Amino acid sequence: MICDGLTPQRAAVPADVCVIGAGPVGLSLALELAHLGRRVLVLEAGGETPGPAPVPGVLTDSATHAPLHLCAAAALGGTSWWWGGRCVAMDALDHQPRAHVPGSGWPIPPEALAVHANRAADYLDCGSARFHDPHPDWQGLGPDVACSALERWSREPRLARRLRAAVAASARITLSLNAPVEALEIAGGQVRQVVVRGRAGARLALFPAQVVIAAGGLGSARLLALAQAHAPGLFGGAEGPLGRHYMGHLFGTIADLALNDPADAASLDFFRDASGAWVRRRFTLAPGAQADLGLRNVAFWADNPAFDDPSHRSGILSAIYLGLYFAPIGRMLLPEAIRLRHIGGGGRLRAHLANVARAPLATLGAATMILRQRHLQKPRRPGVLVRNPAGRYALTYHAEHTPDPDSRARLSARPMPDGARGLEIGLRFSAEDAGSVVRAHQVLDHALRAAGKGRLIYRVPEAGRRAAVLAQAQDGFHQQGLLRMGADPGTSVVTPECRVHGVANLHVASTAVLPTSGHANPTFAACCLGLRLAHHLAAGGGGGNA
Repeated sequence: MICDGLTPQRAAVPADVCVIGAGPVGLSLALELAHLGRRVLVLEAGGETPGPAPVPGVLTDSATHAPLHLCAAAALGGTSWWWGGRCVAMDALDHQPRAHVPGSGWPIPPEALAVHANRAADYLDCGSARFHDPHPDWQGLGPDVACSALERWSREPRLARRLRAAVAASARITLSLNAPVEALEIAGGQVRQVVVRGRAGARLALFPAQVVIAAGGLGSARLLALAQAHAPGLFGGAEGPLGRHYMGHLFGTIADLALNDPADAASLDFFRDASGAWVRRRFTLAPGAQADLGLRNVAFWADNPAFDDPSHRSGILSAIYLGLYFAPIGRMLLPEAIRLRHIGGGGRLRAHLANVARAPLATLGAATMILRQRHLQKPRRPGVLVRNPAGRYALTYHAEHTPDPDSRARLSARPMPDGARGLEIGLRFSAEDAGSVVRAHQVLDHALRAAGKGRLIYRVPEAGRRAAVLAQAQDGFHQQGLLRMGADPGTSVVTPECRVHGVANLHVASTAVLPTSGHANPTFAACCLGLRLAHHLAAGGGGGNA
């Protein structure tokens, strides 16, 4: 059942578990609990569609953190409203302690996630949990580099469109929209009550047996920080692990990929696999190469030249740019954060129009095909690699962000203008993060040359490459590490079972619990952890000693 607002009558409906947040992780966890026979109350701060930014906060360095209204959404479906739908699995090495990566090592093995991967793929609608597919064109790259890792794409990225019907039809789920949680009252090692703003601003108290916070990385951290403000000894105190080790990913382009055989681009483009979902191959580095050279985990893929630079002289790329540049059209084509990244500083419209005018009929035909695949075809194509006879493409990297206790989000000392207690957020990237990205490019370049497949052409002189990586380093979308998982309450916020240290009936299902970021977008891993938690709670594992 789905209802608007929480009333005293609805608050009195018995439930085994209260889930705070109806994003991808919260919805899949609630549906899995219902599948396992448990009664679930889901509290969502937003309504059917996104409203104002759900996490009030102040960015201490806006150069490294995207605006908060682009990073999260308060609504049924959560941040999947802004999400492109990319699903990527963590690597086995991400779970292992690595001497060259401070703070690395998960308290659970890869199998703890893998056993739930098929169910996660079903909930996220990415076709299957197959994340490796070697291609014969790329099997000779040597021992250090592979081109078999897959990123998978949800067939319906706005998950509310799929999962809403299942939630509404479930007799075991009550989902209350526009029901923001204002406080968790914790005493004696238990959540004693959950305070919710109900209809007409009334405050209602719930007394659930088990509570799961699934309010996104920053949203979940804020709820625990508010609880700590009323009980300062919780979670290790003000200088404890809560809100520390904030991670995202390093993302950008410092080089182009030049293929010796332009036909090889076909195996680097999006394709549909046997499940019908769109997938794409990524270059990755072998664990041995990472360990030998002290590298963080990283992935690369072939991409189009920057849309906003008309020097590419491509009519179709300029047509795409023009569509993205005009906001009413662009927002229908891409999520706003991705649109803004592609239009860059904007301008030079005459040069883009000149590119289109060089071959208007060919450009119109290609644009029509892309629009059909992106917006009329089901499942929609997540992107397009525009082929060129030179075989030269932008090389995008997506790299691991080293855990740093001083990269953090904490409750701001002063209330926001509307009286809410927000977060003071500082996301830090290090010179070593950037150096690892640069050295990883060198490994890939060497492998491509040795195999006779191509080479990298750098856009930045060698002396400026680390600075270029740091200049592009911005995240806030992949909110990881804030409530990291571990056995030691002095260095972690949740146990290996995702129960909050020191609180017997409080759990977290969020990207925030990931101890390291790897190269993978974190939603798939967080969904697997949420499903693992659902089975743990359904088996009666939610209580125990605090």
